Amino acid sequence: MDARRTPAALGLVAGVLLAASAFLPYWQARLFAPQYREGLTATMYLHKVGGDLQEIDLLNHYVGMASLGSLAVWERRLALPGLALLVLLCLVAFRQGCPAPSWLKVAPVAAFPFIFVADMKFWMIWATTHLDKTAPLKLKPFAIPVLGVGKVAQFRSELGPMPGFGLAVLAALLLLAGLWLTRRRGEEAAAPGSPARATAIVAALLLALAGAAAAQTTPLQPLLDAAAAGATVELQAGVYDGPGVVDKPLRLTGRGAVIDGGGRGTVLTIRAAGAAVEGLTLRGSGDSLLGED
Repeated sequence: MDARRTPAALGLVAGVLLAASAFLPYWQARLFAPQYREGLTATMYLHKVGGDLQEIDLLNHYVGMASLGSLAVWERRLALPGLALLVLLCLVAFRQGCPAPSWLKVAPVAAFPFIFVADMKFWMIWATTHLDKTAPLKLKPFAIPVLGVGKVAQFRSELGPMPGFGLAVLAALLLLAGLWLTRRRGEEAAAPGSPARATAIVAALLLALAGAAAAQTTPLQPLLDAAAAGATVELQAGVYDGPGVVDKPLRLTGRGAVIDGGGRGTVLTIRAAGAAVEGLTLRGSGDSLLGED
């Protein structure tokens, strides 16, 4: 390969790695408690949190912490569009004819892993220092390490990075290597391939990220079935597949949560006395007169 094209090739690989990271978890937390000796798992992606959320939120409520779904709401909403922008910066970082200097395009990608960890640490500190004073278990504000093992009362936590974060770090290192090669020669790199080809690659990666965002929906009914009577089911911001049936006294809430019926009739049916629904957006009801909301 022409040495002048090496930085641009590194930028291309970095963009592909960043795009792939959207489909993988970035961080994971394991929580151990006397009633959960096998541990509970919360898996953090850029745009969502998965795992044993209902059980973890119940433990959080017990000590007065906010639910996981109420934290970093805007960060999750902006994560995939922001990642698409970083992918674009990777692909044009060392192209000739781009008015912005290479270092200015590399800097956001290089800073991204640090920003992710810093934002996660901020919300961990906020959640563990803003405790509900009416919680059953009274604790003083405490701290949980973002990496490693932490212990508070009878609870133990283990946190660490996952493959998505590793890809983001590797992408940053590749861009920094490309920047070093470019500075060493004192010139911008010649990008491999034609402009049309580069544009096609950018479009394909952006469409893949958009598809990932659109595809990330969660079935609603299993969450309702798993909740105990009298419990509060707090949905995270995002889209949930309906229709759903509430057949037990539950309190169903969720700021920024959308239940999509997919045009299959009533989006949410309440059959139990004492059930309450707050703050949800319902959409996609069927067009039958018997099924409209």
